[in-house]
Amino acid sequence: MAGISGILGNASGLDSEALIQAILAARQQAIDSVQERINKEDDKKEGYLAVQSSLANMQEIARRLHNGTAFNASIIQSSNASKLLATGTTTSLEGTFSFFAHSLASVSQYVSNGFFNTASAKVTNTPGTMTVEIGNARLYRPTDLDALNGSTGIDRGKIRITDDTGTSTVIDLTNVVTIDDVIDKINSNGTVQVEARVNDMIGSGLLGQGLVIENASGAGTIKVENVGFGSTATSLGIEGTNAMGVIVGTRINSIGVQTSLASLNDGRGVGDGMSTLGILTITGSGAAINVDLTDAKTMGDVVTLINAQAGTVTASLSGTSIKLSDAGMPASITVSGLSATMDSLGIDSAMLLNMGGGDFLGRPVIASLNSVLTSSLAGVSGTGLPGTLAAASSFDITDSMGGITTVSFSGREDIYEILDQINNPIGPAANVLARIDKAGTGIEIVDKAGGAGSLTITDTVGTLAAAMGLAGVHADGLADAGNLNFKHFHGNRKLTEFGFDFGPQTGSIDVTLADGSQQRIDISLAETVGDVIDALNTLPTLSVSIGPYGDGLRIVDSSGGTSPLTFRDSAGKFAKALGLRGTFDFAATIDRRLEYDIAVDAGDSLNKIVEKIKALEVDVIASIVDDGSGANPYRLSLTATEPGVRNDINVRTDIDSFRFDQTSVASDSIMLYGNSTGSADPVVVRSITNTFKKVLEGVTLDLLGVSDEPINVTVTRDLEAVSNDVNELVDTFNAMKDRIDELTDFNIETLEGGPLLGDNTLRGLEFSLIRAYIDLVEGLPLGASTLASIGIEIDNDGRLTIDNEILLEALENRSQEVQDIFANSGKITPDTKFKNWNNGDGIKASDSGADLRITFADASADLLIDVSSYTTLDELLDAINADARITAEISADGRRLIFTDNTVPTTGTFSIRDENNSGTALSLGLTSTIAQSGVDFLETKKISLNTELGVARRIDNLAQEYIESEGLIDQATENIDERIKRLNEQIETINERIERERERLERQFAAMEATLAESQQMNTVLQQQAESSAKNNEK
Repeated sequence: MAGISGILGNASGLDSEALIQAILAARQQAIDSVQERINKEDDKKEGYLAVQSSLANMQEIARRLHNGTAFNASIIQSSNASKLLATGTTTSLEGTFSFFAHSLASVSQYVSNGFFNTASAKVTNTPGTMTVEIGNARLYRPTDLDALNGSTGIDRGKIRITDDTGTSTVIDLTNVVTIDDVIDKINSNGTVQVEARVNDMIGSGLLGQGLVIENASGAGTIKVENVGFGSTATSLGIEGTNAMGVIVGTRINSIGVQTSLASLNDGRGVGDGMSTLGILTITGSGAAINVDLTDAKTMGDVVTLINAQAGTVTASLSGTSIKLSDAGMPASITVSGLSATMDSLGIDSAMLLNMGGGDFLGRPVIASLNSVLTSSLAGVSGTGLPGTLAAASSFDITDSMGGITTVSFSGREDIYEILDQINNPIGPAANVLARIDKAGTGIEIVDKAGGAGSLTITDTVGTLAAAMGLAGVHADGLADAGNLNFKHFHGNRKLTEFGFDFGPQTGSIDVTLADGSQQRIDISLAETVGDVIDALNTLPTLSVSIGPYGDGLRIVDSSGGTSPLTFRDSAGKFAKALGLRGTFDFAATIDRRLEYDIAVDAGDSLNKIVEKIKALEVDVIASIVDDGSGANPYRLSLTATEPGVRNDINVRTDIDSFRFDQTSVASDSIMLYGNSTGSADPVVVRSITNTFKKVLEGVTLDLLGVSDEPINVTVTRDLEAVSNDVNELVDTFNAMKDRIDELTDFNIETLEGGPLLGDNTLRGLEFSLIRAYIDLVEGLPLGASTLASIGIEIDNDGRLTIDNEILLEALENRSQEVQDIFANSGKITPDTKFKNWNNGDGIKASDSGADLRITFADASADLLIDVSSYTTLDELLDAINADARITAEISADGRRLIFTDNTVPTTGTFSIRDENNSGTALSLGLTSTIAQSGVDFLETKKISLNTELGVARRIDNLAQEYIESEGLIDQATENIDERIKRLNEQIETINERIERERERLERQFAAMEATLAESQQMNTVLQQQAESSAKNNEK
């Protein structure tokens, strides 16, 4: 309307806008026609998207029916939910599982003495130090019953004890876990008057190695016997009768062929965890033998590997030690190799005890019951406890009355034996009591003589007393060693104990060295502290090792700078978990210990102490509690952040006015899985929390209370859940069919077609779905290979019908048959194509070179296999079987591959591992790549192929073709979008033309009006002139 000032023309009197709109109306009809086409395309797209949504829902149901979710749907119940709560919805298990709820997890907690307020009350007037150590550093460590008798454990059951009065009682030891549990059960029986204890009788030759059961009277006859068909008393070494009132049990504390190397040395294992165990050279009277211990996992492995060598030296297990015997003359044995391996196996030459007759006994590698080895202690100064067979240490204890006890130490004793030397001396001795101190990490000696003198402890040979923190004159009659520093932080310690998941861990640490250079250290496949240390030591100017106190890491930076050293996690949590995270002022040596010293200054308040502890950013919760008492209600509370023994904390202070008492002891949650009525004893399972998620697959067990009675967890199949999924699959198909028909059919009554009338994509989908549902499943028996056999058929209208009575009968009586119909996949044969492997994902191979390395138990040369060119399974089998040392074959059920080592085992271990980071082993299905000790084969998990597919697998694959990105529906909707785009472009073009036409008409109307106006004006002028002329003529 640019040239038109109003609705009516000034000259013509015409409604030009109305005329223009009328002229352009025909053009607008073209736009309306195109918009109608767009609306139809939108209807098509909406139809496709509705079908896509239904297909996605159908796929989800199908996946539940073929991946085990539906058929593993379970009803889980506990017979005592107030003690043990069992929850979950999906598990492949079925049956009743028995548990004993032994103990609940708890956190370690300490509370100080009270103060009158938190801000101004001084905790001390003189400076001092409080120390918090994180980790299980205690010297008293209850022995697990499963570790007894060479790691074969005991027969849990019942025993009968008869005391000197003739009174008998049966004691139930069904749910005991530790040797302390056994002792407590006996001593609290309430009927017979007896005492049970760990052997403390030096003259028995079994000090700390078994139990003693004694009448309270110290005399008379005592009898201990098995009950029923059990052998509990026998396995505890206490079966028998004694007329002198005491039964000295046989040795139950011993190593055996089943004893794992990881359990030795108080759980510190063998070696340093940062290198292999390596090769030991053992030289006797004959030729030296070389023993490769790289793959040893048990004490049985060690003995076998030694005895497999031709020489005069053989090995056996004796009590708590390895015994080496030389059959030649003159008998002599020396051992060389990695010092960490020799020392931790107890066969360092300096520790071999010549027993005579060619026998040499190694240092004990397990401690006395409930004790720790002195080799596990760093001592108060981090230098260890001195003393060897060749140079034994000794010190004298002189009590206040002048009595003297001499303590000798050759490096073979443990803490229990040292304490017993002091407490049960032979002959005249000092009247003292030695015990583990209140903190649990050291020992203390108390003068009981009551004399005027002082308790005095003096090194006579060596520096053992000083290393134990006992040397000196103790006028108060108490010698407290302080922290003997149990070495709980070591290279073999599993990362799972630092909160990592099970299995290999990956991550990276960013390091800024003292010279300012920055490095990123990638850590892959780490499972132990040693693995992380190895990764850190890949930096040439960084040296990381276990610190001298055995409670953290020692760092040495030789980059040449003096700037602060920084560690931070860039991926994962290695630095934080191992105490490395942070920035540290440069020093020649930096020790990052899990023992933290807090300087307590004179005048510090509770608030100030809390502030200092929080600044350390350690796994301890520091808070102030108000106990509600009168004058001094405020106390400092220190609590571990996590429950469990491995997260224990220990608090010490050298300030008399600022003391701590432990109010809660760290403990693990423990259950016994199974009962003693079967052929095997229950299995002890532990958790640092009260939740167990890996005992029963798919079941979460929450321990809520302790119970002496068995608790049964029952798992049954939830057939209703399966039935619901099958019905939903049928209903979804029928609903989709109705929707497809609505979109593609022609209504003869209205003479209108659906938005997608004649669309081949949806008609093809409907046809394919029908085939997926009704076609038989190849590879299954006739009569059990179609949905019809379980009550599902197709009617004359192409809709599915279901007979739920037949379906329920099939689920109850033919569950596996029903599952196969939905979830079947083809069995593997030599002709199986690798492209069909892993549901069509195939197998992996490296970019170049070999993909598999096969190592044999006879330690012969490795076999390398390159799979990159293989297309069928027979090519792989032929390549492997061409080597007579190995047989590769398909399992009898056609679901797995089995690889058998045909060699005679010597020092090697059978394994099939990836080469060149190929990923081949796992993609073949080898979830375990190293054979267990004594096992000569490896087998894959069940292989899933994308052939001979069950109904649910076919539906899943078909749905994926249509709904995946760039799938058939995506392609169809993209075509629609493209057409809509072009139609919108047509509308835009038409609009542009209409606008140009409007502008032209407006110009024309404007010109016409102008012309008319000019004509009218001329006409007026002429008329005026005529009128004027006429008037003049009249005059």
